[in-house]
Amino acid sequence: MRPFSEAPPARQRPHVIVLGNEKGGSGKSTTAMHLIVALLRGGGSVGSIDLDARQGTLTRYVENRQASAAELPLPLPRHAAIRASQLDSAVAAAAEVLASGTHPDAYPPFARRVGDSVDPARKERKRNAANDRRTTGAASTRRPRRT
Repeated sequence: MRPFSEAPPARQRPHVIVLGNEKGGSGKSTTAMHLIVALLRGGGSVGSIDLDARQGTLTRYVENRQASAAELPLPLPRHAAIRASQLDSAVAAAAEVLASGTHPDAYPPFARRVGDSVDPARKERKRNAANDRRTTGAASTRRPRRT
């Protein structure tokens, strides 16, 4: 691990740190905020996601830091709070995505499979498009897999 005094490499791959525990009050948000501050002080670029936005402890910590940053030169993370869905199932969520006009292929594989179950004609359209590419010799639109 590099000392905090050294500048980070120009093109370093991102790291993901996840803190979780089913038990409440175990210090997840506090630990997350301490990690965020340490990484920011070390010159890192930090993004944080609060998946427990109903309670919103991490989000409040970040908002308090933003308020202090108005008076002090504090580095800030990019932060997002994920709100719980009000929908009752993954199928309802996929239907909402389809109704919104957002292209379902922009979502992870599970969401695409759920989208196929909500709109069976979509699966057929995808199969026909793949067959057309094969018969015309068109290049695939998929990116090659990373090894």
